[in-house]
Amino acid sequence: MKKKKEAEKKKAEKQEELENEGDEIAQIGGQLAEIKDKMESAHMLMEDSASDRGIMNKAKMFGDENFCKKFGYLKKGCVLMFYQRYNDAFDELAKAVNIIKYQKELENDKMDLIKQRWRFKLELDEGFEIPYAIDKVHPDDISDREL
Repeated sequence: MKKKKEAEKKKAEKQEELENEGDEIAQIGGQLAEIKDKMESAHMLMEDSASDRGIMNKAKMFGDENFCKKFGYLKKGCVLMFYQRYNDAFDELAKAVNIIKYQKELENDKMDLIKQRWRFKLELDEGFEIPYAIDKVHPDDISDREL
């Protein structure tokens, strides 16, 4: 009889362990589903940023070419100004300004991508704003209390 009781106790303990393991497996399954969702959203973001990397590559690719074009237009504009051909000089300077505007747009797109990537990495909300102007504050001026 003692052996039967001990065997029944062992079976009951094993059954409880299996139920506990089942609960743990269910919790792990839930965690895995959450991780999978995060991975899918990260993958989608990476695909988006990969397609947007073309913008960054364009900016790098045209860097030297744009430099030469800009200063070529500016030099031509200076020469035309010297010869008092103001309208033609203005047209040449406008071409250089258009190149600069295009480069600024590329830089802004690049910064937006960087901001979006860091928001995702830090899991920040879209409306999150730093409480002070980051470009006007030097890191040495901020104490731990202010953070």
